[in-house]
Amino acid sequence: MIRAVSPMRLTPRPTAVRPIVGPLLVLIALAPASAQQKPPPPPAPATASPADDPEQAARAEIEAGLDRRLSVRFDATPLEEVVAFVQEVTGLNVALDPDAAVDHPVTLALEDVTLRAVLDQALAGSGVQMRVWSGALVLTRRGKDLGDPPRSGADAAGVVAASRKVTLRFPETPLTEALEFVRDVSGLEVQVDAGAQRRAEQALVRLRLRDLTLAQALTLITHLHGLTWRPDGERIVVERRRPRERPVAPPAAPAGALTKQEVEARLAAPVTLRVDDGTLFDLAAQVEARSGLRVRLENAGKDDLVSLHLEGTPLREALDLVCDVQGARWSVEEGGVLVLRVFTRCETCGEPRGNVSPCPSCGAR
Repeated sequence: MIRAVSPMRLTPRPTAVRPIVGPLLVLIALAPASAQQKPPPPPAPATASPADDPEQAARAEIEAGLDRRLSVRFDATPLEEVVAFVQEVTGLNVALDPDAAVDHPVTLALEDVTLRAVLDQALAGSGVQMRVWSGALVLTRRGKDLGDPPRSGADAAGVVAASRKVTLRFPETPLTEALEFVRDVSGLEVQVDAGAQRRAEQALVRLRLRDLTLAQALTLITHLHGLTWRPDGERIVVERRRPRERPVAPPAAPAGALTKQEVEARLAAPVTLRVDDGTLFDLAAQVEARSGLRVRLENAGKDDLVSLHLEGTPLREALDLVCDVQGARWSVEEGGVLVLRVFTRCETCGEPRGNVSPCPSCGAR
């Protein structure tokens, strides 16, 4: 295991790759070195083909796999086991978001249908969506923003990360050990930024990937856990990923507006919310997905972070809790638009003060 320092550095050893003992099982398949090539032909308009672009190649393979026909029968099978079955039968790279409802029970009996149809029905009602991203079919909780895959760059770290092909299996491996794998395979120092250390130490990686570039694999390892990476000369830096700022949602149009009774029913309904060091925008996306209410944030910024784990809590109580912690106030506008208004904070004590002077907490003006 790696002891946390500030920042954490994983420095490549001068010896060959050592075996890693523990729950980590890794099979490394290096891409064959390029033989001597003939001089390139005269310049011509470049047209990227799937063979030249790993992302295009992976997308083409996954799209073909989704059109494969098969028959399935699941009887209250957890979604995580359904994903394992799909990987076993098709050989596709499938990544399951750790924040997704992995225990969602799937009951299906289908004959001679496409894999796409199987997954569409298996994910119905689970709050999980699928997308092709970073060389894999990624199943994430609905509304989760994975960001953009980092560009490998033209420096040493980027070239190594982009050129190597790996096959790996992380059944339930600490993220720090997954980064040891990256270090050992690439021969590069891996530095974990101070702001990302806590998550790197706590997160468990569940991935089984075949014949992806190291850059694609590292992107899945980090981005599924709220982190990212970037090449920096002869090292790879892993850091906290800042969510993209989302535009403020406009007020709901009168057409299709909810009645007061419908709004009250949704506020009283139990919800499950899970945000780990996310932003209020992440929380708002979950509230919208769980309740069906539109959410508008006011005075919220990307630095307003929240960590929240609530299970079966009435939405009204969940909102009260968030407002108490974040220094905010919520209300419902006509038509069923939920408004979460964040107060400005006192520059002296950091407590919410809104437009009140002096500050009710410390008396500063």
